[in-house]
Amino acid sequence: MFSGPPLPLRLDLPLNFLLDQVRPPETLGAWTRAPTHRFQIHCPRGGRILVSADLGLLLGRCSRVALREGKEAVVLEASQLIQWRALQVVTATPYLPEIERLKDIFPGVNLHSAGFHVPIQYHAPEEVLADCLTHAIPVAGSRIVYFVPPNAGPPSLQ
Repeated sequence: MFSGPPLPLRLDLPLNFLLDQVRPPETLGAWTRAPTHRFQIHCPRGGRILVSADLGLLLGRCSRVALREGKEAVVLEASQLIQWRALQVVTATPYLPEIERLKDIFPGVNLHSAGFHVPIQYHAPEEVLADCLTHAIPVAGSRIVYFVPPNAGPPSLQ
């Protein structure tokens, strides 16, 4: 099980790790912090590696993505990572509604110290923010995060 959110690959990861993971003719995603632009590596056995700092771009173009869990490089199905996408909503905590009310408004909600996470595999972030407005939940900020729910089973490492 992931001990926290997925992390970008370390820049000192040997290229051979990625080359060994490619299943021709696939394009394997490699999530890194740098470079800020994306590039492709064409593999000698076929297939490609798409390297980018934009995880959303990789999830849209690759069926599998290499990233880091703690100190270890792993390759996960993009569909697994998409299920972990959540909108982190930061609220003025004294005004945070009761958890039962939040669960009614946002199925699958998880509280955190400054607000809550709402899984977005079924609802667009804009829809979640509109629901906050409709239900008078003050929003101080929001961003997309990759949140592994505490009750999630072990990821299917490939």
